Amino acid sequence: MSAIELDSLPLCETAETQPVFPFRPSSMLDYSETALYANAFSSDDMGRVLDLAAAIVPEEATLGSRRNVDMSIRRSLVRWIRVNAENVWLFEKVTALISEANISRYGFDLSGLYEPLQVAEYSEGAFFRWHKDHGSGPHAIRKLSLTVQLSDPGDYEGGEMEFLHSPEVEAAPKERGTAIIFPAYVMHRVRPITRGLRRSLVAWVSGPPFR
Repeated sequence: MSAIELDSLPLCETAETQPVFPFRPSSMLDYSETALYANAFSSDDMGRVLDLAAAIVPEEATLGSRRNVDMSIRRSLVRWIRVNAENVWLFEKVTALISEANISRYGFDLSGLYEPLQVAEYSEGAFFRWHKDHGSGPHAIRKLSLTVQLSDPGDYEGGEMEFLHSPEVEAAPKERGTAIIFPAYVMHRVRPITRGLRRSLVAWVSGPPFR
């Protein structure tokens, strides 16, 4: 029996000449697990966000789609901003930022913002252990997450937001107005606050389940 010349074989095609293996997906040349946008929010923008939040009663932060409170995993307060005529500008700004990041870096199939925006508050002793925003139930369609630093870095100590890019840990910049966008499956945490108050704006954009 003569040796088979591999170069002469078809590219793993079925009887209907449909390739089944290998496949060659297009690459996202600018892909990164975190996309940073310095000065994405102006001082005026952030003042307006904080004014919106001040009118909302804070709640204890919960975990997952069952909204359980577990102080050993997360300790913070949150205020939920639901879209209306007064704050639609904020939803439009968040959508534009996420759309830009998705076009240039991720290429995910996105549908829109299905959840309210969140202003998270971390006072002394508050923290959020390692977690991801993508999960079970309604969180299974979260694709991209966004957080905006609303507090001046001199207003608090500790409270670093960190991302786990195995095996390295990346610390997010603390500069006020910086927007950070990342896939919802990326592990991240907020280290304990040792002094002051850290506030951030958080959003999740959803789409069809990953496939």
